[in-house]
Amino acid sequence: MKQIASTRRAPASARATRVDADPFPALAQRCRPRAAPTLAAPTPAAPTPAVLSRRLGALHTELLSYVKLSWAQHSVGAGRAELVDTLSALQRLEGALAAMTGQVALALVESDGMEQSGQRQVALATKRSPHSAGLLVSNARVLRDELPHTLVALMAGNLTPGHARAIIRETGCLEPARRSKADALLCADPQTLAGNGIRRTADTAREITMRLDQQAALKRHQAAAAGRYVSLRPLPDGMCRLSAGLPLTVGVSAFAVLHRYAQEHKGVGDEGRGRGELMADHLAECVLGRQGIEHQPLHISLVMSDITLLGGGDDPATLLDAGGAGYGPVPAPIARNLATGAIEAGELWLRRLYTSPAGDLIAATSLNRFFTNGLACWARTRDHGICRTPYCNAPARHLDHILPHSRGGRTSIENAQGLCVWCNENKEKAGWTHQTTDPDVAGGRHTVVTTTPTGHAYRSTAPPPPGCPGRSVPLPARGPTRHG
Repeated sequence: MKQIASTRRAPASARATRVDADPFPALAQRCRPRAAPTLAAPTPAAPTPAVLSRRLGALHTELLSYVKLSWAQHSVGAGRAELVDTLSALQRLEGALAAMTGQVALALVESDGMEQSGQRQVALATKRSPHSAGLLVSNARVLRDELPHTLVALMAGNLTPGHARAIIRETGCLEPARRSKADALLCADPQTLAGNGIRRTADTAREITMRLDQQAALKRHQAAAAGRYVSLRPLPDGMCRLSAGLPLTVGVSAFAVLHRYAQEHKGVGDEGRGRGELMADHLAECVLGRQGIEHQPLHISLVMSDITLLGGGDDPATLLDAGGAGYGPVPAPIARNLATGAIEAGELWLRRLYTSPAGDLIAATSLNRFFTNGLACWARTRDHGICRTPYCNAPARHLDHILPHSRGGRTSIENAQGLCVWCNENKEKAGWTHQTTDPDVAGGRHTVVTTTPTGHAYRSTAPPPPGCPGRSVPLPARGPTRHG
């Protein structure tokens, strides 16, 4: 590879002899800081979207080659200063790509003429959930129309996407004219926010917002207090996060009570619980009662194969709540412990799942007649309680006919899919089609193909159910291992 002098000035004593191999010469040169761009209207010479798409594809290929090259250079002692310079160049490129992604997504939505339909296309094209795609489009519109200096700073790499989101959030209560003034105060001069982290940037933006319109900031605080909430999110390893949005004084006071309890009971008894464990346990006791943690009925569905339940198998089980929302896989021993606890409490309901050799769910037993409730439970179990729209992570709250009933679609498991509320309400927009594929072609599992108005197709295949051959991952043989 061509040897070039470092782009970073070395100390005078070493400057004459130091020559390092720059693993990213073209990238560093291409992303070298330049004057901040302006938002002038495109000239006739500006590349068309098709040309830009090809250029971005070529840049992606070039970046992949750099990634492979960086490992080779690092292994032979490439210059560390050049690697730091390359990281800075990539950070600037990240900001520019984030800004461009938002503006292209906004152009797609506005050209579509239907906000929700365009938002769905953005979600599929960028591999994100519809909610995340909606935030991308709305933030891009705000940057273009009300925060042009922030957009320029993001394109130039002076701000990260996190900084830009903080400015958008903290100035959201201002009317457009005052919001643009806040934008100029924050980002017209690149030195204003230089060296600021995201939190400090948010604090600065909030302070400017209060100075420009104290009444608007006060109304936002009042609206936030009226939006108090409690939410539950799944976490790995059979855990979940119970969160509450509370007024600052209430939340701080509640935390102080939990912290004081943990301090008073630390080291008491032989349980050896840490401060965080004591606080979490006391919170649960305050809600459920002192005995409620051990004896609370388990209103969840534990989907597991009979081998895992009775035969000591290793295949993971799947947790779903009472509404059919999925909470992900849990290890087989944990699933057996949950089932054992439910048996002791008299709260266990067993449902047998039948799968095809290829791994598709084909039948199930039920205490109810196998129509409304049984069919909904079956579909949610097959889909693990997660919306079947590609890249959507929302709980599957609705059971949908893939081919609408009005067009002859049958009420059957083959024509059923679990969707979140948003995806179900926006499924039938003009130009969209949804159809199932032949199970033999799809590897034996239920697969839905979604085609957008632009002709792009996306596949969604149901995850393999517990106990099916396609789910198992080869494990090393059990037994003693010889060393040496």
